[in-house]
Amino acid sequence: MYYCTGPRGDYLNRFYDTPLATIRMSGWLFYHLGAGGFLHWGYNYWYKMDTQQLEDTFLEGAGGAWPGIAYGDPFVVYPGPDGPIDSIRWEVFAESLQDYAMLQTAGIKPSSALLADLKSYKDFPRQQVWVEQKIQQILSASK
Repeated sequence: MYYCTGPRGDYLNRFYDTPLATIRMSGWLFYHLGAGGFLHWGYNYWYKMDTQQLEDTFLEGAGGAWPGIAYGDPFVVYPGPDGPIDSIRWEVFAESLQDYAMLQTAGIKPSSALLADLKSYKDFPRQQVWVEQKIQQILSASK
């Protein structure tokens, strides 16, 4: 699985305008749809696009290349004096990968009816309550 500058709109991604509940669905979708991995672009590209000129990422989120590059595409952490500064988008994405690990550890089959609401990278639940309910179902079943 890989995304970079797109897809946009209703599809899964981690842009500034992607709701956090949507980002949280990443691990669930990767698991259910059989992604063999995730190629990570845009962890800390803090430069003006295609240069070595650093941008102020607190003011410019598209590497100076909007609309070709979506805001939030080049990075999910910010430069800090002692290393990267975390972001909410990065933390929520990490939680989604923990969800993936939970599904795997609990022995939930990717084809399980529990995941039937996950249709595609465009058609999936987008509410945090869906995640919370599924986690409760998985944890209750494993007691």
